[in-house]
Amino acid sequence: GRYLWARGHWSEGRAMCRRLLAHPLAPAEGAARAAVLTVAGDLAHRQGDTAEARVRHEEALAIWRRLGDRAGIAVSLGMLGNIALAQGDYPGARALFEESLALRRESDHRWGAASAVLNLGRVAFMQGQYDEARAAFAESLAVARELGHDWGISASLTAMATLEATAEHYAEARIHFLESL
Repeated sequence: GRYLWARGHWSEGRAMCRRLLAHPLAPAEGAARAAVLTVAGDLAHRQGDTAEARVRHEEALAIWRRLGDRAGIAVSLGMLGNIALAQGDYPGARALFEESLALRRESDHRWGAASAVLNLGRVAFMQGQYDEARAAFAESLAVARELGHDWGISASLTAMATLEATAEHYAEARIHFLESL
């Protein structure tokens, strides 16, 4: 899934996932199915197919819950939160990200928790709660730096830069954008 996403093979990846899920020998349950559903949902969301993305992530979430797989549950909640955020459902997105964050903190998955915090910051930003967003972005950035998580550093810096540009703090925005690059 990460390869398909990073290389932009979204249509090909979605077609592959559809074939895998529809295959006569494909399991109706289990972690493998939930993992394919997660990739399919993510690629669908990236292509703007919110309806398919939601269906795929909800099915994956249901499987992860039946399996008791807390990491899978946290990922699916985050994915559904991204869909809610993109659709402007800020209360729904916040609730999903908060539940994901709680699971990530419970399991001490530091980058997962930092990612959920980053997403909560995005919700706050969209609602004009800039102080809350700034604090969330800074927290996420600190963890990403500590872990050496390049994508997390870049994503946090980009979020901070966007916030600063919106607040017309252009010098700060420029610094964050340049470092993110």
